[in-house]
Parts: sequence; structure tokens; C-alpha cells
Amino acid sequence: MSYGIENFAQNGFAFPMRGISADAAADWVERYAFYERMLGMKGRVGILRFKPHLAFTWMYDLVANPDVLDQIERIIGPDILCVGSIVWLKDAHDPAFVSWHQATV
Repeated sequence: MSYGIENFAQNGFAFPMRGISADAAADWVERYAFYERMLGMKGRVGILRFKPHLAFTWMYDLVANPDVLDQIERIIGPDILCVGSIVWLKDAHDPAFVSWHQATV
């Protein structure tokens, strides 16, 4: 299945798109969880939730990861500028409801 710009324009989604490895993702989640625990703010709005790439280099490294950017470039082209980021973390088996949403780039 093609997941380039044509598929995105026609269907409104693109998958599968892997930008980081499972190990890298697990490391990122653990770093995030550490700061949540340290700050006592699990699930609450705070510095880790909105524009965290401005506060933490490890978050910026995720935003600026060449493999992630390559996947984004396949959809929107090479002019990429991150003006905002948000973390929306929902643990596996968490009974909380997350309504249908669209991830934007």
C-alpha cells in the first residue's frame, strides 16, 4: 500500500509510518514517565504536555529526528517547521476514553 501524499490526500491518513524503533519509543516513554513521577503531575497539564520540545533536549531530539522528519516529508514535503508539540499519553489498558481525533503535523 502506498502511503505517500496521494494516499493522504485521497484518504486523509497515512500508515504504517515508523519513525523510531520500538526500543527508542520505550526509552522516550520511560523518560517522560520519570518526569511525570518526579513532578507529581501524571496526566495533568504542565511543562511536559505543551511544547515540551522547547524545555527538554530529549523531546527536541524526537521532534528533530531525521527518521521522523523523513516520514513527515513524505506527506507535506521538505519545508518542515515545528511550531508546537503536545504529548497525549494514554497507557495501555487505561480505561479512560479518548474520542476520535486527528494527529496533525
